[in-house]
Amino acid sequence: MSSTAKTECVIYYEELKDDNKSAADLCVCGMAVYRHGRKPTALSSSHAVGSRSGVNKDFLKSLPKWRKDYHYCREFLLRFEQVCTAADLPAEDWTKQLIVSVPDVQESAWITKHIIAPQLNWTQASVLFTSHFERAKLVDKLETDYESIRQSSRESAQQYGDRFSDLCAQLGVLDTDSRAIAHFLSGLSPTLRRKIDEQANICKLITKVPLDLSSLEAVIQIAIAFDYGGHSQPDNINEKKNSYYGASSGGGRSNRGQSLGSKPKCVNHPWSTTHTTAECQAGKQASVKPEPSSTSSSSSSSASSSSPSTAASHSKGPVICHKCNQPGHYANV
Repeated sequence: MSSTAKTECVIYYEELKDDNKSAADLCVCGMAVYRHGRKPTALSSSHAVGSRSGVNKDFLKSLPKWRKDYHYCREFLLRFEQVCTAADLPAEDWTKQLIVSVPDVQESAWITKHIIAPQLNWTQASVLFTSHFERAKLVDKLETDYESIRQSSRESAQQYGDRFSDLCAQLGVLDTDSRAIAHFLSGLSPTLRRKIDEQANICKLITKVPLDLSSLEAVIQIAIAFDYGGHSQPDNINEKKNSYYGASSGGGRSNRGQSLGSKPKCVNHPWSTTHTTAECQAGKQASVKPEPSSTSSSSSSSASSSSPSTAASHSKGPVICHKCNQPGHYANV
């Protein structure tokens, strides 16, 4: 019952004490003053921020430093937002932490005067911060980077697409800008660009449904999907294969048809180890030994062990004695 009385009475204990009532006096609700609820204490803003900072001890250390970690406003403010979001800091308190991230005293004073004191929200503060601190040459730098952007040999399609999208966002390039889409495609590696062109031709000729290249985001996703070979695959892979197998020009023995470190082999003369198939086709091997066989081997063995008369029987022309110059016999030595 006392609990019910507490909830029904809306007068706090502190308010009754302010009316000069003692703890034992009765309230108009019929309950003693000391049994009334206490008035909740409102924390000051500085105390509230301090308590939140106590929960996230490394928050202040994690904040990026202006002109030290980042020299351009967009990257600095983006990282600032990420740290504040990860620390569960309310958005209305973000602007106060800017003076921690800006070490310069004069610049911090400007932030206090023009951002914190007017109580700007974060969107307004970001715009004002950028307009005041951004370098004048940033736009020129962005345009130069945009014109020269290319996919590097060690960069995947996803990494290249992220860089390209980031530049377009800073320059205000629309997702449907046909020139930006063409510029992205021209910056791809030749191998990846060839894959996309082949797919576009297949869609056009076979499926009769053209490949959708009207959106920059969609084209980036297509490039990522076709990058199944990985960015480590070189663009001149065919040249490297030809060089490995000896098909490339440039002197030296051709190695096609053989593994590295083995003897030369020829598909036309598999028993020979004196030349390669490429040399054979080029006509570099003037004479090739006949294929060894059991018949030729035995014939050669018998011929070497036979007498002079046997050898003479297989020779062409009559037998002539070199002493008397008469046919029909050999000279006796």
